[in-house]
Amino acid sequence: MPGETVAGGSVIVTDMIGREVEIPASVNSVVPIAQGSTRVFSYLGATDLIAGISNTENKSFSKYAYLAAHPELKALPIVDAGGAGDPYFEEILKISPDLIVASYIDVKNADHIQEKIGIPVVVIQPGVGRIGFMDYNDDTNDLYTSLDLIASIIGKEERAAELKSYIKGILGDLNERTSDISDDEKVPVYVGGLSKQGAFGLSSTQVKYPPFVWANADNVASGVKSVSNTMEISKEQIIDWNPSVLFVDLLNVGVTKEDLKSGLYNDIDAVKNGDIYGVLPYPGYGLNHEMVFADSYYIGSVLYPDRFADIDVKSKTDEITKEFNGKGVYGVITKKTGGFEKIEY
Repeated sequence: MPGETVAGGSVIVTDMIGREVEIPASVNSVVPIAQGSTRVFSYLGATDLIAGISNTENKSFSKYAYLAAHPELKALPIVDAGGAGDPYFEEILKISPDLIVASYIDVKNADHIQEKIGIPVVVIQPGVGRIGFMDYNDDTNDLYTSLDLIASIIGKEERAAELKSYIKGILGDLNERTSDISDDEKVPVYVGGLSKQGAFGLSSTQVKYPPFVWANADNVASGVKSVSNTMEISKEQIIDWNPSVLFVDLLNVGVTKEDLKSGLYNDIDAVKNGDIYGVLPYPGYGLNHEMVFADSYYIGSVLYPDRFADIDVKSKTDEITKEFNGKGVYGVITKKTGGFEKIEY
């Protein structure tokens, strides 16, 4: 158990925004609020502790792997609006959990919730995906720190270490397959349709798109200066870059198809040759870390088929989602949007 034991058997922990929080020595029920909190409990194999979910999550069981793997959570009370965290105080009081775990709220808001409801609030930061880039090789990254903090509270340290080791193994495998590819062998690639507080078409991309980074792909947008990792690019710039392969986030594939149907991008090599492929959304109600790696394998298989000849990407996605969440769910999360395949429009 982390922190310092105090009178009455409680424990003091320091959360990820520097707050010292007194929590019960034994935590048997939790309410996760705001984006990404529930996902951490799924990753730690501790969904049995969850006593309520957000309204956003209640509508997203076919979207995100951590929810698709745990349909039983849909029966839980709704205790939060979703997004940045808008808890329903009366509903939480009815449940009376031992702990509230919130993500990406500030000290003032966390203290307000804790004082108003009389239940300790611990804040984590497991990744949002749109603003910055998470380096899974860094042992102090926000995901690992979030996993370690919650694991220490609920006694899941061994599971946290196991998942971190699995992630490092994936990174090693991807790097072994692609790190020695020469610049001459690489083709320029671009990803569009990435969400940023709403649906966007081909113009929305990332400077450091994680699956491109881990698959050692040549991202044409990598040299752009931007405060946020996710940004909008003009159609003229995309045409000028002339990527040989386009990848499209399937969450916004409808908007992107309309862009492609407009004819504005017909002179791009990827469009002329039909080299347009769908990738699974990795940003979405927080960062879907398992999708980063599933997309990395798919992108690798498209760009360097010989080096990924032994990989069936659908089976690999099931393996990854099972390791993260306890169940392979490729078929569930692709039922509405489609999966790893060429985009027809």
